[in-house]
Amino acid sequence: MKLLYGDRENLDFGAPLRLTPEQRRALVSWFRERFDCVEDELVAPGELRGWRLGDKHFSRNWSAEEDILVLRSITSEPMETEELGRRLARGGMSTMMRRVTVMDSFAPVARREGIDVYATATPESRAALEKAIAIFIARRREAEKYGDETVDEKRDRLYERLASLQSQLRTHKLLKGRVLEATFATRLRELEESIAQTSGEIAALAQDAPDDVE
Repeated sequence: MKLLYGDRENLDFGAPLRLTPEQRRALVSWFRERFDCVEDELVAPGELRGWRLGDKHFSRNWSAEEDILVLRSITSEPMETEELGRRLARGGMSTMMRRVTVMDSFAPVARREGIDVYATATPESRAALEKAIAIFIARRREAEKYGDETVDEKRDRLYERLASLQSQLRTHKLLKGRVLEATFATRLRELEESIAQTSGEIAALAQDAPDDVE
């Protein structure tokens, strides 16, 4: 095994490691005990990278899980940039810039939900904040998946989702008395919240659409 120190003190292996399943699980477990966001992804042999740190500039995209921790570090779980960077295995400057970028994107979502991102003293306010973060992350993942779609395509997709949710709601109401009350109530609430959220997205899309030019 050969360890390399490359761009900005990043650590890399000199070559892919050949590990047994037990060794791989132990190594991943070791990393997860020390860092908050560790992804374990199966990569096809032909897709393994040939370059190593020091060969060129090294950077990696920010995951949704990392951004959740970034948002919490500013709001409900205050944390210094240095500590956040350590937990994410990220550099200080990169972490600081990400905090600014993510918060700028998240603030409009929180305002639309009527949430003060810095008022997290009560369980209710923290729950509201977590809901807003979940909405923000869901929209980000949706944008990554449907980034090239037109406004009309997005509107059609939202209406299809709304129709599906409303159909599920009607079907679920027929089950009242046939399933556990707590289970029925939980699913009912989830469907109603999803319908309200989708309706809100449709309304927001209409507001954001440019006015027709005559």
